[in-house]
Amino acid sequence: MKNIILFIFILALLVTGCEKDEAPIDPKNAIIGKWEITHLGNGEDLEPVENSISYREYLPDSLLRFYNYEDDRFINRKYWIKDSLLIDSFWFIDDVSNDTITLENPYRFEFLNPNTLRLELQYPAIYTTSIYKRIN
Repeated sequence: MKNIILFIFILALLVTGCEKDEAPIDPKNAIIGKWEITHLGNGEDLEPVENSISYREYLPDSLLRFYNYEDDRFINRKYWIKDSLLIDSFWFIDDVSNDTITLENPYRFEFLNPNTLRLELQYPAIYTTSIYKRIN
């Protein structure tokens, strides 16, 4: 009888002792790195992206660099995290008015795991959902 009670006690310790409390992911640190798109679509209706033409690199100084493989060049933007949104901004000069126009793209973001990032564009678009994998 003692052996059965001891066995149950040890088994209970093993079961409860093996549970891991995962620390929440800090998005300001987790976003840093190079990310390549793997899926694109809307909501849960996503299609795999076979050959990505670019990657995005989030740097610690709020610089977002898009690298195009074919053109072998970077396009720079700024990014920041506010509440539950990842926002990137870029500017261009209007050909007609010569005014500088700044656009912001807000994304709801979720780390599916430390190496998988889901972005949901908050503006209407042809494709609003994208999944990225870390490549470095």
